Amino acid sequence: MNIVRIGILAVALIAAALTALLVSSLVSTPPEVTESAPDPTTQVLVAAKDIEVGSKIAAADLRWQVWPKDAINSAYFTMERNPNAIEEQTGGVVRTQLFANGPITPGKILKSGDAGFMSAILEGGMRAYTVKASPDLGAGGFILPGDRVDVIHAKQVDTS
Repeated sequence: MNIVRIGILAVALIAAALTALLVSSLVSTPPEVTESAPDPTTQVLVAAKDIEVGSKIAAADLRWQVWPKDAINSAYFTMERNPNAIEEQTGGVVRTQLFANGPITPGKILKSGDAGFMSAILEGGMRAYTVKASPDLGAGGFILPGDRVDVIHAKQVDTS
């Protein structure tokens, strides 16, 4: 055999051995496990079940749920900002449908005395009306844009 061929064969064997060594070290090395800090969380007030529009809120209808801090909207009730939120919202009336595990915001629940409370508590077929009121205060804040109302006008007519 020629000496050049033997040299090429030796270099090829060394290259193959180094490649095998490199591949075996990559395959046999366990992946490095890095422990990252858990994402910061807080507790958000959510509906415990689906609640229909017009329903009165009971304490059992609301609960606290762990929520990632970076996904919190400023309108949500959180344990840090509103620790008594369940008690405060109990007795309110649902203005828009609440879905189970959905966060509660102030605009979704009306409390007694809030604007729009009357239209929220009236059941189908019921009516509310005011009597003997000035034109400025006739609706008393009960009627809001988007509410459907019946307007009745009574007038005395002299037939003589």
